Amino acid sequence: MQKMTDISGSKNLENIDSTMDNILVVAEASNSFKILQLFKNTEVSLMVLTPRIFIVQGDKKRAAALNEVAGISFATRDEVPESMLSNFDAVELLQIAAWNLRRKERVKIRPGDSLEWDAKGFKSP
Repeated sequence: MQKMTDISGSKNLENIDSTMDNILVVAEASNSFKILQLFKNTEVSLMVLTPRIFIVQGDKKRAAALNEVAGISFATRDEVPESMLSNFDAVELLQIAAWNLRRKERVKIRPGDSLEWDAKGFKSP
C-alpha cells in the first residue's frame, strides 16, 4: 500500500466537512520532526502536546488519510485503546489520559446552561 503525503484535505474551505473535530496524531519517534514540518506546511490547526503527539483539526476523511501517512503510528478521533498505552512514556501517558477523558466527557452539564444571565434563578459561576 502506498503511503499518502497529502494530509491537508481540500484547499477549498467550502468542501471541508462541517463536522470538523480534533484528531490525535501519534508520530513514530524517529519521524516526529518530519511529521511536525508536514503539519506546519498545511492549513490544519495544530497543537503540539509532546515531541511526537499532536492534535490537529479534521474530519473522518482526514483521520483516515493521516493513518496512511508514512511516519505516523496512528491517528484517531476516538479514545486511545488501553492495549496501546504501553507504547508511551509517563509524559505521553498524561496527554493520552487527558485526550481519553475529553472523549468521554463530550457533553458537560453546567448549572445555568442555556439560561440568560438575567434569568430568574440563574446563579453566575
